[in-house]
Amino acid sequence: MSPRSSAGAKGPSPFVRAMRRIAEPSDKIKRADLHALSNADAGDIADFKAEWPKLPLERRRALISAMEDSAEESVQAEFSDLLLTLLDEPDEVVRAAAVRGLWEIETPSLGKRLLKLAVDDQSALVRAAAAAGLGSFLEDAEEDAHAIPQSKPIVDCLLARFNDPQEDLDVRRRALESAAFAGDERVHNAIQEAYDEGDRDMRGTALFAMGRSLDTAWEPVVLRELCNNEASLRYEAAIAAGELSLSDGMPTLIKLVQDGDGQVREAAVWALGQIGGREARRVLEGILDGGDAELQEAAEDALAELDFMEGLDTLNMFDFEIATRDELGEDEDNLELDDDDDDDDAPPAALKPPRPN
Repeated sequence: MSPRSSAGAKGPSPFVRAMRRIAEPSDKIKRADLHALSNADAGDIADFKAEWPKLPLERRRALISAMEDSAEESVQAEFSDLLLTLLDEPDEVVRAAAVRGLWEIETPSLGKRLLKLAVDDQSALVRAAAAAGLGSFLEDAEEDAHAIPQSKPIVDCLLARFNDPQEDLDVRRRALESAAFAGDERVHNAIQEAYDEGDRDMRGTALFAMGRSLDTAWEPVVLRELCNNEASLRYEAAIAAGELSLSDGMPTLIKLVQDGDGQVREAAVWALGQIGGREARRVLEGILDGGDAELQEAAEDALAELDFMEGLDTLNMFDFEIATRDELGEDEDNLELDDDDDDDDAPPAALKPPRPN
């Protein structure tokens, strides 16, 4: 028996005590109790399986929602082993949340499970979450040429969900968004079909997929949709323009910084940070001198991204200069190098605004 098991002379473990406190009705689950559940070991998982059924449905939903939020806020909060036990949970809300919470886990066994859930689960909510979750598997496969053959079943599954006219609209949308990672002609055609459907939400999904595809063939469509009368479509077009680094969209994006919709303004700011350049920096720095707090925060994030990307460009030019001097036989000892180790530098975290639909 695990030393942290609920049984024993010393009484319940901290993990079990936290679970039992969470079971008590209250308005909010305490951060300390969530911390006690994080990074569960084998004994904790056994205790979780024993204590979970004792929680009322409302508390189960509240707990898994709190786990999602905590994991997004801190890399120290890790609940994946617990979430894996909930993929068979009877409640669809909990089951879907468990799928969403496993977005960083990319084991083959989970991939197969998500494929099955995307097709066979009775809940559209869960099928949509599974289809969205498959996107991370496909993204990694597309970045690794050796993994591309393994991506075919994922693309096939996602396109089958999208092409099924009887399927729930949200499932079809999430399936197309995930499939967009694939450089596949079938996916290109599906994006065009979604755009042509006429449904506003599906057209928004098509714009999102255009950006995610990184296919600049969509540039004319994205630039046109930046001026759409619908705020939700301007938002998606702005995100796509940033993903595709459409410098021709800069004048319109600058105007959208003053858009009447707050989410469109933030999307435009994010896109300027992705496209970069002197004019984008001028606009972003200007936002810091005025405007609402949320837009200023978005501008700060966009400038951090811009600084990071410009730093990478400088390093790449520096590396090229060293290589050229080596080829010419110049003395490398004459070069001044920065002693700081920046190998572990990472780009700013999660700069994309949350999707509104």
